[in-house]
Amino acid sequence: SRSVLEATAPGVPVLAVIPSLRWTPEPITLSEPLGAESEAFRTLRTALDFASIDQQVEVVQVTSASAEDGKTTIAANLAVVLAQAGRAVALVDAQLRRPRIHHLFDAVDGLAGGFTSAVLGRAELADAVRELDLGNGRLWVCPSGPLPPGPAELLGSKQADRFFESLRDSVDIVIVDSPPVLPVADALVLSRMADATLLVANAERTRSDELTDALDALD
Repeated sequence: SRSVLEATAPGVPVLAVIPSLRWTPEPITLSEPLGAESEAFRTLRTALDFASIDQQVEVVQVTSASAEDGKTTIAANLAVVLAQAGRAVALVDAQLRRPRIHHLFDAVDGLAGGFTSAVLGRAELADAVRELDLGNGRLWVCPSGPLPPGPAELLGSKQADRFFESLRDSVDIVIVDSPPVLPVADALVLSRMADATLLVANAERTRSDELTDALDALD
């Protein structure tokens, strides 16, 4: 519950509580934009706007303490509702060990072009993303691309910095689907490029000590 999270992580804002979602082959905010589940993501969008009112937030990292906590679902649906609100949004799959974003969007090939190809200079930014028209706004989906042997080294490179700077100049907000914090160093490397980090806690899976350890590591 919200109260348990606030007691576990005092001083850290709890932006939204997302209900358990039924499985859908695409983000539920696309398949059922008027449903109650989609409304929960619009609540998250609004809460993010208010939480960042005093600072410019252009790159948002979405991570969790451990794997399978739902961060990819949160990242994809948040990106969709931001685009539905009229913004130009880039959704980047930076999970370079187990990418998942391309499974949620039929038009996206996970290993064609993508993030790693752009970082390595093998693809231009325009070729690394797939643009989806969502009415008012635009959503650029950037799949992982070919998986590198050393994800943390690639994420920490100057080329990765330049990639995110290019995205900052091209869209209103960047949502980064990040690996979990505790198993690997990737999320901590990515966090230095982000203006804000959303830490997802799963009511059925996340233990309070894992949540505390993840927050300490990010801090």
